[in-house]
Amino acid sequence: MIRYHLNHFQPELGGGPRGQFTFNGGTTGNKGYSNTQFNSYAAFLLGLPDEVDKSYQNILMTGREWQFGFYARDRWQVTRNLTLNIGLRYEYYPLMTRCCGKGLERYDPATNLLYLGGRGNVPVDDGFTVSKKLFAPRFGFAWRLGENTVIRSGYGISYDPIPYSRPLRGFYPLTINYQYVGDTGLLPGISSLAAGIPAPDLPDLSTGIISLPGKVTERSPWGGEIKRG
Repeated sequence: MIRYHLNHFQPELGGGPRGQFTFNGGTTGNKGYSNTQFNSYAAFLLGLPDEVDKSYQNILMTGREWQFGFYARDRWQVTRNLTLNIGLRYEYYPLMTRCCGKGLERYDPATNLLYLGGRGNVPVDDGFTVSKKLFAPRFGFAWRLGENTVIRSGYGISYDPIPYSRPLRGFYPLTINYQYVGDTGLLPGISSLAAGIPAPDLPDLSTGIISLPGKVTERSPWGGEIKRG
């Protein structure tokens, strides 16, 4: 049995909390020609970045999850030359939650809406379920051909035990990465370095359902039963 408890501040996606300016040289290049380091340097001198990123930690990441595993095994010497190992493992991964009665975030690509478990009228489980049938058998044998030679083989099923607190620790709206790029490869992401990075438009989370903007980064499990590889 393992419990993961995470209170985390780390706005690491995209350009990070300080922001990032990328000068690929597109703003000083010519259409149809490959950009060089001189184009990049010229774009820097003019203050015309091709791309600008900055990350904001909007919500403290507070993953809460349990993992349970049980295992039984027996070794049976069928004959002097044949030994069998038979085992069965059962694993159960309750749905991850967040602190203070909150759940996971679920993105629906059909509607471009993000559902925040435990906020507004959205249930804590947020449309997710977990399997209670994760049985993982193991089988192995050893066959002695003689005093100096033994053939061994085995088979087993395993499930991916990765804690979801890790891959889901930093995406929208917990961490918001705003990315600004030009409409074409020849236009800057922002008007100039002097203008700075535009102020963020932070979402209202009170209803528990928000539309996903086009300039943010998101990761979400697919709705329904969560599949572990």
